[in-house]
Amino acid sequence: MTSKLKRSKRESIHSWLDEVADSLSSCDCLHEPGVTGRQDMLQTWPQQHTNPSMSIFSQHSRTETQQPTLLRRIAKYTRSSMDPVPQRKLRPRAEKRSGSDMPEMTRKKANIEGIETSRASPRGKGKAKSSQVQFERVDDRDDHETEAGYSYYHPESRYSSGNISIRRQHVQLRFSTPAVHFVPFGEQNRPQSVTELFRDLVKGNEQPIPNSLRNLLKARYPSDFTIETGDNPTDVGVSHHDDQLWKAMTEAFNEATKAQRHGYDENGWSGVVKTLLKGSLNDMAPDNPRPHMFEVSDVQTVSIGPVSLVPVRHGCPIPLKKVDFSISFSRDDPEIGHFYENIHRRWDLSLSQTEDPLVGYECQIAAIEIKSPDGIYDSSSLQLATWLAAGLENMRLLQARAREVQGIQGEDENGLLPFIGITAVGHVWSLHIASKEKDGTVRLYGPLPMGDTCSGFGVFQILNVLGRVRTWGQNVYFPWLKENILSPLAGATVGV
Repeated sequence: MTSKLKRSKRESIHSWLDEVADSLSSCDCLHEPGVTGRQDMLQTWPQQHTNPSMSIFSQHSRTETQQPTLLRRIAKYTRSSMDPVPQRKLRPRAEKRSGSDMPEMTRKKANIEGIETSRASPRGKGKAKSSQVQFERVDDRDDHETEAGYSYYHPESRYSSGNISIRRQHVQLRFSTPAVHFVPFGEQNRPQSVTELFRDLVKGNEQPIPNSLRNLLKARYPSDFTIETGDNPTDVGVSHHDDQLWKAMTEAFNEATKAQRHGYDENGWSGVVKTLLKGSLNDMAPDNPRPHMFEVSDVQTVSIGPVSLVPVRHGCPIPLKKVDFSISFSRDDPEIGHFYENIHRRWDLSLSQTEDPLVGYECQIAAIEIKSPDGIYDSSSLQLATWLAAGLENMRLLQARAREVQGIQGEDENGLLPFIGITAVGHVWSLHIASKEKDGTVRLYGPLPMGDTCSGFGVFQILNVLGRVRTWGQNVYFPWLKENILSPLAGATVGV
């Protein structure tokens, strides 16, 4: 008797489900875009539950005490399914229960509405993986169809959260105080001083290989290529400087090739960058009077400080960003070390955009951010812009302090000299220049290709640019720094 009663109930339910399916198939909402999954479900639903093993009244899946609750859920869903499904306006919470614990109808409804239900691990071991509905605010993701200030993202078209965060922070910097703008190199409204500095730094990159090293490069790397000239390098001797460049080139080239072959991460590629920086900035030639003028510091764990140097957006500082290496004037140089000693004896302040007891002791002129080949340039430029903007603000404060000590009112009409920024994403190196305008706005110009580590020719291009950075720092930046900041602060007394 009980078996007949159950069979009768099952048949009546299946008949009722067929009527519901027929009614829903004629509903206009089923012909709207994005609801094809509902039609597929309605076509296969009655057939699925004809199988006793999949029946919603199967003793293995549901007990009789659960049937009323399940029927109410089915009825509630079928009634709500007659109306078009509106765009969600709030971000729904993630489903707490795993897919195996959810009623069959709830899982189908979740899949129809775009919610990815979780799947329990085999035999109930381990935690189920779950995902949330892809609803985000328009200000978070702004390149999809929206309604009432919110947008819906299909799984196949959504971006990774990291890329979206980078784009959002780019926008925040543009509207921060002070504003930070990213200016492509192709724009023609650059200041003349920035254009001239770009030109000076990449000068000679069309023929970066010293004549004395051309034959040596061809013999060592026969598959490499060089730009031929009419010069005959056979009679040219190898100078001490050229020998230093050759050692830096071969070591960096071999390290970069090894890093690509073994798929090194960012830390693995940092060795390539460090080799090139030290090989080009520290000129140990006997005729160089200042071989220790520049210091290359690993600042991966050093944060910007104080926080007041960071651009502010709606009263909140922009998230702090770090870089990998910095180039500063070294205290090992006798003249520079004398200035540093006197300044820190008289003043409790940092000469760079960090409160680190070592890095903050020296004045910086450039920063380098590294990414492995799978890294993102936008992320490296974002870190570079934030770091350099804080450095320019710190230099503005130091210059204002120095002018106050000298009794000079107002700010210098000539402003600050720019900072240099370099990104190295895998093999590719790019050059940037950051300048601060009188109203406080910071502009990061670039990128401009400066070379690569794919070939010996590309490595020599990088070494050529870095060598010109050293020359610019020694002949242009340091005299300005000495006159406008170091000398006034080193000769002043507290309270003056």
